[in-house]
Amino acid sequence: MSGARSPCRITAYRPGDRDAVVHFQRLLWNGGPSLNAAYLDWKYGRNPYLDHRYLMLAWDGDELAGMVGAFGACWEANGGDRVVLPCLADAVVAPDQRGGPLFGRMLDELVARLRADGIPWLLDFGNGLAVPALLMQGWKAIGPWPLASARRGGRVVDARSWPDAEGGGLQGSRSGVSIRASRAPHPPTIAALAAEVPLPDGVRRHVRDLEYITWWNQNPLARYFYLTAEAEGAPCGYLVGHRSLDPDDHPTPTTILDCEARSDEIWLDLLEMALTHLPGSTVLLWARDISPGRRGGLGSVGFEVKEPTGQVTRDWQLPSLILRSTGVLDPSSPLAALDSPAAWDLRAVCGRSWR
Repeated sequence: MSGARSPCRITAYRPGDRDAVVHFQRLLWNGGPSLNAAYLDWKYGRNPYLDHRYLMLAWDGDELAGMVGAFGACWEANGGDRVVLPCLADAVVAPDQRGGPLFGRMLDELVARLRADGIPWLLDFGNGLAVPALLMQGWKAIGPWPLASARRGGRVVDARSWPDAEGGGLQGSRSGVSIRASRAPHPPTIAALAAEVPLPDGVRRHVRDLEYITWWNQNPLARYFYLTAEAEGAPCGYLVGHRSLDPDDHPTPTTILDCEARSDEIWLDLLEMALTHLPGSTVLLWARDISPGRRGGLGSVGFEVKEPTGQVTRDWQLPSLILRSTGVLDPSSPLAALDSPAAWDLRAVCGRSWR
């Protein structure tokens, strides 16, 4: 009689594990060996806030059976205070291990390592039926929140049409400003305009500085599309669109990752231009931190907004933030209040497209 199967051993990632991870992550990443390797190096090697120390691997003998990662994300408060709060990502378990305790064991090990390093929260931005299970394990929910979508009625926009807008010639129908399209960012413009957006006291939002913007644009498993609005030769708004490497006719949605402008009219013009030129059949936009005036104009450019109903069975596809405390915070710390919805401004953090 054969003995009982030994439990998987869990280790932190080491550089010598790179080939095994790249091979194993074919279950989740779809770039093939070379692009998957480049994605691993980009996300956990060149991240501006953390290295690969919170990438947990589960081994069944000499074979990988599971992986869960936490990549670095930096959050700022009014006055310039910054804190790194990692985000859960890249979780996958081998088919023969699914339904068992392996994911929970990897997650517990990850949280223990965060706690030992004094990091107070682990974040996860997601939707799906796994969220209730995580809530039962002690996670706290912020959300769900509204999601704006523009479905093109079966029509697919080809990415090859995007360069046709290059070099100017576009004009906002409301504001009259010129709009320039590009496939490459101008990080100083994005960082400067993002810095103009006021941040109330007690609220955290993701940092959008030169270092972060430059890093995000290097994601090898993503395609980015940029619009810049200009008035009298000076930038006055921008938009960042994101799409995976899936073909343009694949049902994977395109996402508007970030959009800021100095007026409501310019902001809506950028969205309207994006819906004209972004590839794919569906475009998504998180609507949580859009002002009421701007949200009211979404319908005029082609978006429909799905609001939460309060019913888990109907809201599971809407975005949300869930947090797990590592147990190191004093209740008097300002960071202890991050389990409140009012503590977050989540602009520029839109699904998988921001990482």
